[in-house]
Amino acid sequence: MSSLGVTIDRQSGRLPPEERRAQIIRAAAQFFAEHGFDGSTRALAAEMGVTQPLIYRHFKTKEDLIEAVFKDVFFSRWNPEWETLISDWSLSLEERLIALYVDYARTIIESIWIRLFMYAGLHGVPTHKRYLNLVDERIIEPIVHAMRREYGLGQDNQSPATRAEMDLVWQLHGAIFSIGIKRYVFGSKSTIPLADLVESAVRTYLQGAPATLRGLHQAG
Repeated sequence: MSSLGVTIDRQSGRLPPEERRAQIIRAAAQFFAEHGFDGSTRALAAEMGVTQPLIYRHFKTKEDLIEAVFKDVFFSRWNPEWETLISDWSLSLEERLIALYVDYARTIIESIWIRLFMYAGLHGVPTHKRYLNLVDERIIEPIVHAMRREYGLGQDNQSPATRAEMDLVWQLHGAIFSIGIKRYVFGSKSTIPLADLVESAVRTYLQGAPATLRGLHQAG
């Protein structure tokens, strides 16, 4: 067992290459979540209890390793059902947003996800921007269209969302993310269940967002 809490088989011949690669990715995710992306692969190898050349046997560069970590922690956890849920007109907008963000919060609000996401933004990891673009395209803009339809502001597919409309939805998305920041960056403890926190955030948002959205359309 390494200091990262990851079991390491030090005899490289025992593990298939893909299993060894996955092992390194898991350890690297925990390491970068603790130390940031400026942490060296030499220090990572030391904490894993392996040699640095072993890491580079599976990843050509540190950037390749960071890319693999990002894909494993962020993109592999993406749930396409989130996108389907937004356009499920059998549910009210409030029901859809609560269901979406409760599941999204349960996916992202854990120490490694939150801390890696923060460090990636500070470090300027290119994959971080790709993830934000994915959120924009698959969650934020569809919610804009759903809100337009809900509040009689034109058909949901009439025109692309404006940046102002998307920024309005990001206020809700950011409120959900802030729950994780409080827990895993600031160490704030809460006895309120996660689902209740998300539900409260959505309902509070929907008390003010419709008027703001209508104001954006009137101004436009």
